[in-house]
Amino acid sequence: MAIVKKLREKMNRFSNLIIKYRKIILIMTAVIFALSAFGIYYFIYDDRINSDMLEYLPPDTPTSEGIEFLKKHFGVKGDAFVVVEGEKEDAELEQSVERLKKIKGLSQFFWVGDLKEIKAIEDLLALPIFSNVNVKIETQGLYDYLKQPINPQDPNTKYNYVILMLFDYSPSTQEAFQVINTVYKEFSNRNVGVAGMTAMAKQVMEETMAELIYYIVFAVLCVSVILLIATSSYFEPLILISTLLISVIVNLGTNLIFPSVSIISFASSSVLQLGIAMDYAIFFMHAYKEQRKLLEPIDAAKSAIPKVFVAILASSLTTMGGFAALAFMNFRLGADLTKVVTKGILLSFLTVVFLQPIFVIIFDKALTKTAHKELMINFEKVSTFTVKWRKVIIAIAILAIIPAYIMQSNVDFSYLKIYKEPYNMTPQEMRAKELGNQVITAVPLKTKEGGHKDYIAELITDDKITNVIGAYSVMDISPKNMEKLLNLFGDGFQEGKMGAMGTLFRKVDGEWYTLYLIEIEGDTEDEKASRTHSHLVKTTNKYFEKNYPLGILTGTFDMAAITPSDFLKVSAISVLIILIIMSILLKSFWESLVMVVLIELAIWLNISLNFIFSANMNFMVYIIIGSVQLGCTVDYAILMATRFEQAKSQYPDTKTAAIKASASVFPAITASASIIMAACLAVIFVTNNLLVREMAFVLARGAFISYVLVSIVLPPLLVYFKKSNRPKKKENLA
Repeated sequence: MAIVKKLREKMNRFSNLIIKYRKIILIMTAVIFALSAFGIYYFIYDDRINSDMLEYLPPDTPTSEGIEFLKKHFGVKGDAFVVVEGEKEDAELEQSVERLKKIKGLSQFFWVGDLKEIKAIEDLLALPIFSNVNVKIETQGLYDYLKQPINPQDPNTKYNYVILMLFDYSPSTQEAFQVINTVYKEFSNRNVGVAGMTAMAKQVMEETMAELIYYIVFAVLCVSVILLIATSSYFEPLILISTLLISVIVNLGTNLIFPSVSIISFASSSVLQLGIAMDYAIFFMHAYKEQRKLLEPIDAAKSAIPKVFVAILASSLTTMGGFAALAFMNFRLGADLTKVVTKGILLSFLTVVFLQPIFVIIFDKALTKTAHKELMINFEKVSTFTVKWRKVIIAIAILAIIPAYIMQSNVDFSYLKIYKEPYNMTPQEMRAKELGNQVITAVPLKTKEGGHKDYIAELITDDKITNVIGAYSVMDISPKNMEKLLNLFGDGFQEGKMGAMGTLFRKVDGEWYTLYLIEIEGDTEDEKASRTHSHLVKTTNKYFEKNYPLGILTGTFDMAAITPSDFLKVSAISVLIILIIMSILLKSFWESLVMVVLIELAIWLNISLNFIFSANMNFMVYIIIGSVQLGCTVDYAILMATRFEQAKSQYPDTKTAAIKASASVFPAITASASIIMAACLAVIFVTNNLLVREMAFVLARGAFISYVLVSIVLPPLLVYFKKSNRPKKKENLA
């Protein structure tokens, strides 16, 4: 209490300074706002937004190791698998291809026309110098892979031409996106499909950024409706929203301090910030209106700041504590989300403390002229019911813990499904999607057992592996002779100067490596995907000491491998951080523990609904929802406990105090939960990003469940954890 008292005394002096220098604060805010608005523009067009989810995998996963190996030694950074419609003999297409080959930054290019190069190697090998190298080249399988008739039964059918492009730009860069744009422009008069990590990153980036402004605006509108109901002035929502929108813009603009930010963090942080931090603005507004009944606007604002400062600080700390746990995830997207959202919460806190007092002074007359009656219902009857039936309610809550935990632990996951596929895909788009599922892997020429032909034959025993493309798919030659051949060609292969064949070989630390493109049919996250992944890993490890895979399939299962440990780690750390903060604030470990367990039950019930309805949950949503829901909604419990502490000194027994406290808190937590739900539901109706939509839906659902449990279960629990400060003989409630 002494610390709180000293803090409030200091805040009295501080509040005087804020009001005294309010003009300077307004000018500084305007400057910071303008710079932040420019910062957003610069951040977007400076390639600071990363939409490649695979880059956030831990560095020791097979996918991350594969990314680094292929980048360093094969120049595989960005990629594009292009499928374009053409005639059987198509001179115009050949001209377009030749123009594409001249794209700046293009490191490797391969299409059916390059098969002539490979066949020409056979003539080269007929020279006397290669007389000791026995090799047979067969390109028919590769030809069928690169050029397929759309309708084999039609003699006049058109063909799907496959083009494989690799370039010196990482997938989530404007330069890589420009390569994709050039492809579409070149084939603007043809049916064309483009897939691969770059195409996926481009789609995520463009569609998410296009939606961003819409769901911020829609979220603001939905929150405004809630605020009109929850506040006592028609002008009040405008002040509340303006205050937080300034902090949202500043948060987005100050992302310039980071080298990069994920598209998920950039897109979701605004709505999360708006929904979570609105409580701080409401807290201050309530304090101001109470003081305004007795004081003039300036003095009321001065008095309101110290009264609400501790509450806002506590709310901010618990929320940031919940998000801080995400920084400990193995999947580094968690740390990315932590830095953006915690910065946003801090900025919201500062904006409410420094700027909102100035706004209420300026617009005090507007607040008074537009006053209306609050529309919240009386909750005392419900509070009385929950306290009366406290034993039953507590028993039900306790009985729900174990089944809720078991069900949430058995939810099925999705991983890289970010956007829904269109229903009217062209044959070219469908074929490109199949190619986009390919796993690219680099392996040594030397095998542990058998040969490369054996490796290929064993891979395709899995019915989802439809093609294995590599040097040994077209060349019948032993690894020993292949190495001899490569050495005879000299640095031509090493430098990628041997055309189509040269793209498949690199010498790394004195050892030759070759690339395989392994085509995976169908969905990489269906029931068969796990079996196919296991088969691919087992077979590759059987034949090669080292291997470096890269692709959606391997990335998916690398994510799957870290999901359980990340969930447990994040949940434990978030609970610990918030428990420590609450124990300090409430001066009661056991009371804090009970409230945290109650919110954890709400989290488990939330996730369990996916199990009950057999709905997959995105692994990121599963990992982060615990800390996010805990950080966002534990405030309800803190407010309930604080009001109960005040009420028990005013009423004769703990049961009456619990009823009165619950009834008084109900409007505040109803407004808070409704605001979070409104902000999240606004996103659901606007965005096509499946990850953002699911995150918003699950958080909205979680806020509601937390609200219900705090309203229904916490008052009965508090009866048993607190004793009245008044004499026992004065109790008047049985």
